[in-house]
Amino acid sequence: MSTNLHDLISFSSKPSGLQWLELSPLVQGICDSLQSRLSSQAITVELDIPTSTRIQADSRLIRHALVNLVLNALDAMPNKGQLQITSWDGPTGVELEIADSGHGIDTNKSSQLFDADYTTKGQGRGQGLTVARQAIELHGGRIDACNCPQGGAAFTITFPVQAMQAAA
Repeated sequence: MSTNLHDLISFSSKPSGLQWLELSPLVQGICDSLQSRLSSQAITVELDIPTSTRIQADSRLIRHALVNLVLNALDAMPNKGQLQITSWDGPTGVELEIADSGHGIDTNKSSQLFDADYTTKGQGRGQGLTVARQAIELHGGRIDACNCPQGGAAFTITFPVQAMQAAA
């Protein structure tokens, strides 16, 4: 993936190439493309996305955002874990949650989580979550992060209801 923070910032206030995307095959395709890493890290994946779930979006931007979130989840579970990706109709739109069984979010650093140069890794530029947030916000959505009660972290994306009304 070659999209980076600079590429996203240079976009206008609306993404180009909007089309109707089915979330289930999109997420399944991302997981399939990462299958060798999932296997080598002994990570099981549970997908619960209704096949009827669709959003209007730029597929390149949304795919890039989701790949960044899944890769962050994999980084949090280097030696075994569970990745759960679910979606549902929320009060303001479609919600998609990517949850891992990793170490969770350091609550002392949670306010920096989406900062462009923040990273908890020894390498990398720390732009993955910033890029993901920017891509989601360009679609009128939002992304929230929290620690899961049973351990690990969850990132929830809300795609606005306006994008769904035309599909009905």
